[in-house]
This record gives sequence, C-alpha cells and structure tokens, in this order.
Amino acid sequence: MYGEDISIKQLYDAISELPADPVKPIEEYGCGCQTSYRSQWLAWLGCPHSKRKRKTGRTAEDVYDRIENPGMLLWLIEEAHRQESFIDLIGAREEAHRESTNYMKCMAIRDAVPWEEVANVLGVVEYLSEPDTPPTA
Repeated sequence: MYGEDISIKQLYDAISELPADPVKPIEEYGCGCQTSYRSQWLAWLGCPHSKRKRKTGRTAEDVYDRIENPGMLLWLIEEAHRQESFIDLIGAREEAHRESTNYMKCMAIRDAVPWEEVANVLGVVEYLSEPDTPPTA
C-alpha cells in the first residue's frame, strides 16, 4: 500500500516543518499538557532521536490509524489541505461531527481522508528511499 513504509521519524520531521497552529487554552485539549495540535503531534510521536523505546516495526501509517484525537487528525488534514485542495477536509469534518465518541470520530475522519492522501501531500512519500532525509517545504 502506498505510503505504508514511512517511518515515524519521517512523519515527525514533516510535521515539524508545518507552521504552528494558534495556541489555544489548555482546557480545549483535555490533557493539560500541550498548547497546540502541532506540539501535541510532536510530543505524541516523541523525539525520533531520543533513546525512548517505541514498539519496533511501527510506521507513520500505524500512528495515523491508531490516534484517537479527532482534533489532531483534522489539524494534520487541514495543513495537508492548504497544500493540496483535493484533500476532503469538509467531508472529514462533516463525518466526524456525526459521530459521538472520539474513537468513532477518528474512524470517520480516516474514512474520508486515508493515510495515503495525507502522506502524499505532506511530502513524506518521496523520502522512502532516503529514510534519514527530512522533507523540505
């Protein structure tokens, strides 16, 4: 499947290149520790250069498919949408709004905008042959 071998480090590098979203009150995030969706993504992915152990074999697609924070998914899709308007941002928002739980909202968002579209637009796909090369804007 297209984009399935993208590493977590490549996703981290791609997200770190995106512009930061506006800082919002901590209570909007529900975790009390982050101030923006971009910083939440980067904290959640963890520094790829740290010695903190992650499950081996996990890819960026696994992360996208497992995350259960609709705001983080929609922010990432919105940033991808800014670069390529074919991303179905409106459809993703509408589908998420119909659901009641975060889990179901995230499933609906991923149905509207699959990982392959996001990976392609963020530019991480082109680095598959060079795993340690960060994407450029």
